[in-house]
Amino acid sequence: MGIILLVEDTSEQRDLIAMYLGMNGYHVEVANDGIEGLAQARKLKPDLILLDLGMPKMDGYQMIQELRADDALKDIPIVIISAWTASTHRERARAAGADVFITKPFELTHILKTVQKYVLPG
Repeated sequence: MGIILLVEDTSEQRDLIAMYLGMNGYHVEVANDGIEGLAQARKLKPDLILLDLGMPKMDGYQMIQELRADDALKDIPIVIISAWTASTHRERARAAGADVFITKPFELTHILKTVQKYVLPG
């Protein structure tokens, strides 16, 4: 079974996404910020990371840079889910190494379809 790491500081969104993906057969681990997310990524070696950009302690951009600099984690697909929707945010996220950018508010089905492109449920 593939592991998805969801790094999101807003508990309502984190719980909603984790529950929805769980109901669709995915194993989801969560982290509240970039520092916790990076530690979880190093521990779990997830198959996919869903990542918010605007978080305390370490933002999503910094976390992407840390992931891409780590040989054990550099190839993990990263899907950004963010309310920071300006083209500069998208460009900066892609330049740092993000694979996909989903804007908030989001459709849960869109997140699921994106996840399905990278990780099989179950």
